[in-house]
Amino acid sequence: MTSTKPRHWLIGLLALAMLAAACGGGDSESSGRDDTSVGAAEDLLEKAQAANDDEEIGTNTADAGGEGDQVGGITDVDEERIVEGGGITYGIDSEGTGFNTLDTIVPGSIRQMVPVVESLTQILANGEWAPLLAKDLVPNEDFTVWTIHLREGIVFHDGAVLDANAAKANLMAFKLSPNVGFVMSFVREYVVVDDLTVEVHMHKPWATFPHSLTAQAGWMVSPLTLGQNDHVVGTGAFELVEWRPGDGSSYVKFEDYWRADEGIPTLDWLEIKVIPESAARRAALEAGDIQAYAGPADSDLVDFLADDNVNVYQSGLGGNEFILMPNLSAAPLDDVRIRRALMHAIDRDLMIDTFRSGLTEKASSLFESTSRWYVETDYPDFDMAEAQRLVAEYEAENGPVSFTMTSSNRSATVEDVEFMISFWEEAGFEVELELIDPGSIVSRVITDNFQLMTWAQFGDADPDSAYVFFHSQGGANFLNWSNHSIPELDAAWDAGRATDDFDTRAAAYAEIQQILAEEVPLLWIDHLSGAEAVVSSSKIEGLNAARFPEGQEGAGVVNGSFHSYAGIFYVADSDG
Repeated sequence: MTSTKPRHWLIGLLALAMLAAACGGGDSESSGRDDTSVGAAEDLLEKAQAANDDEEIGTNTADAGGEGDQVGGITDVDEERIVEGGGITYGIDSEGTGFNTLDTIVPGSIRQMVPVVESLTQILANGEWAPLLAKDLVPNEDFTVWTIHLREGIVFHDGAVLDANAAKANLMAFKLSPNVGFVMSFVREYVVVDDLTVEVHMHKPWATFPHSLTAQAGWMVSPLTLGQNDHVVGTGAFELVEWRPGDGSSYVKFEDYWRADEGIPTLDWLEIKVIPESAARRAALEAGDIQAYAGPADSDLVDFLADDNVNVYQSGLGGNEFILMPNLSAAPLDDVRIRRALMHAIDRDLMIDTFRSGLTEKASSLFESTSRWYVETDYPDFDMAEAQRLVAEYEAENGPVSFTMTSSNRSATVEDVEFMISFWEEAGFEVELELIDPGSIVSRVITDNFQLMTWAQFGDADPDSAYVFFHSQGGANFLNWSNHSIPELDAAWDAGRATDDFDTRAAAYAEIQQILAEEVPLLWIDHLSGAEAVVSSSKIEGLNAARFPEGQEGAGVVNGSFHSYAGIFYVADSDG
């Protein structure tokens, strides 16, 4: 059996999502600490460090439990062991709100769209982009014009052809969307050159443009279905048969899939089942009611990494970040002293030990410490005396500090929040806790109907993917979630996307991290390890199968950080 584990997750110690792809908000699964779990984690870390001799992201031969563990890429299985046909039931943690590619998309929707919808480009194991539905993308000298050449012979599930007109229809409709169109604000126009060629003309240089097409902005759906919310028609390995809101979705193999000659997909059918609580998803796997699920709790990951009957999959490109989202458009969160006091008041080390089984790493920005973009900053850490001083200073000017903390009603997240509130109250804050369903979090943030909200996001391979969530102009299109406006931050983000020179970009993102540490427009808690991990029965493999048509090794995830279903297959003579 083969399990995949990410370099950052193991070396972090295992560094746990909501909307990593395009927009986010959510909760983290957690569990209590026990000596057995901590001891197991320490053993895994020692093994991973001993084997960590490959510096390329997403390729690591660390054997940390199970047999022949790998990180990222294709599972190596003898062809004679691959069983054709059959199907699986896959558990996810939250329901979606529909499939409109021109609106903000919650994780539950993305997970149910992944079997159906593909993007123009996708992520390689080293974090770079490569063409997928596109054959190639070619820039001019100053990155103000990109030419997209499409592959020939790709059809949508309704028989429509993916040609230049269809691609332009998708790209233009996305750009014109009042909710997500700011993602393409640099684009001036799309020009059809011939049946399979589209030129993209920019207002300003955009060197990382193809990376933006790896997720929602690059999704292709049949033009006749653009804007539909209750059904989605894509080019993917599976067709959507039925969406049952609150329960999940059913799919069948797409017989005319453009990669069918590569043996994709192997399965004949797929069921996605909504099971909100992690403990219930684990019980369903152990009972055989489902064959795989996303979002295991940290303690479950520790157990499963040492269990040969369970496979563990996760991208080697890093996890998401657990964040508290402040609304900077109103008091008291508009005052940087309050935001810094909130961070100084939280003992994150104790929180990680208590609720993460010691498996995650404290966060100070959207970059993990192992990222090539990371720089160390003076981000506010636990200092209760300083928190109390800042609160007292603010109160002397404005009176008592009170706010509402809005959180997902998932039990694990509630534990996190109640823990933090106990520290905030010691610092002098008056906090009211409001619990809501995860599916309503994004709409609450978009409408500014919150003061402080639990959130999880980022962790993408390229920093530019976060541009729209930090640039002040994003607020007009609901993407600058916390409503901050920092001119120096805008300038740094603009500099980071104007060139492909690494040193220039690294300097821009270093400045961004310094500004984020000073202004604290988001409250970073920790880098999450389990949110986009997937566990499965050892009877199936291939959740990390992400080989590109030209043979390059993919990152094992699609649409940001969501695992694909196209490569899943049953293996003969497996245990479990």
